[in-house]
Amino acid sequence: MSFEAKFDNDLTEITKIINKSPKKKDVIKMFKKGPPENEGFQWCSKEGGQGFYWTEEEVGALKMFSGLVLDYQWDSSGYSIMLRAIQQKFV
Repeated sequence: MSFEAKFDNDLTEITKIINKSPKKKDVIKMFKKGPPENEGFQWCSKEGGQGFYWTEEEVGALKMFSGLVLDYQWDSSGYSIMLRAIQQKFV
């Protein structure tokens, strides 16, 4: 399978999972907010709550879907590319 085909297929599957998730609103809120300025999803803090950039709900969504992206074998720069592509679907 080509890179493009895998990317498109995985993006479609992950989008379906988000749309079926009971945490969909939290996921969309997290993607709309995006990582802190000058940081990407890969390098931003994965802590949430009072005093942190993310709320508890947002960081839960970030952790859940970061793990899912890794489960689909998107790591390193592919991880960032996939998370930004997912973000574009929901922003």
